[in-house]
Amino acid sequence: MMFILILGIAAINLFAVLLTLLRPKLFGVKLYKPMLKNMGLSLLPLLVLIATILLMAAVLLYVNTFLGFVTGIAGVALWLLLLPNAGYLVTELNLNHRTVDKKEVPMWYDIIAVLSLAMSGVMNTLLNVMMLQLIYGTIVHPINAFDLGLVNNRNLWIIISVVFLLISFGVYIGRYLRFNSWDILKPRRFIGILKKHFAQPGKGKELLVFMACYTGFFLIMYLIVIWPVLTKA
Repeated sequence: MMFILILGIAAINLFAVLLTLLRPKLFGVKLYKPMLKNMGLSLLPLLVLIATILLMAAVLLYVNTFLGFVTGIAGVALWLLLLPNAGYLVTELNLNHRTVDKKEVPMWYDIIAVLSLAMSGVMNTLLNVMMLQLIYGTIVHPINAFDLGLVNNRNLWIIISVVFLLISFGVYIGRYLRFNSWDILKPRRFIGILKKHFAQPGKGKELLVFMACYTGFFLIMYLIVIWPVLTKA
């Protein structure tokens, strides 16, 4: 089941990239590069998490335990900052790119292309959080990280829910305030823009509704896609 899940997620990413690259060749329009950029950013958190796991393991084995855990904490913090880039692709479920086309592209093609793009972001997000769950399981129960008791663990689901809330917040400020993950490196500017935005009437409520909807969506998708895989592993 796990192999099929990973294979399927790889396939939807490749399919989305392929449709984006074929679009200009098939219909004589310009390549819409922001789509490719966003797909690359969507995969970045997963690469960072894998690199963190490998680096942490190496430091734990060949250096010392303290530095190993420091490496892990720093890597997970960077991963969390980048993680909204995966979920951000859900907000690309639109046809705005058609406005720059000089030639007409069939609507059916763009619908499936944009839907594939958005679903690749959803699947990448779920895969990232699943890996976090497996890391948690490995730490708490090294012998069997797939133990059903851990899958149903209340603390674990609280952590997963908080992660999805943070992703939703990151997606919101990425879409509506045009923030990138690295903007946090300029905290004064970052906080200033946040204050100015949420000083506007109704923006606080908009954020809460947005986060509730997106967190609920990701949790439901996690239950549909990931939970059955972990309980059958």
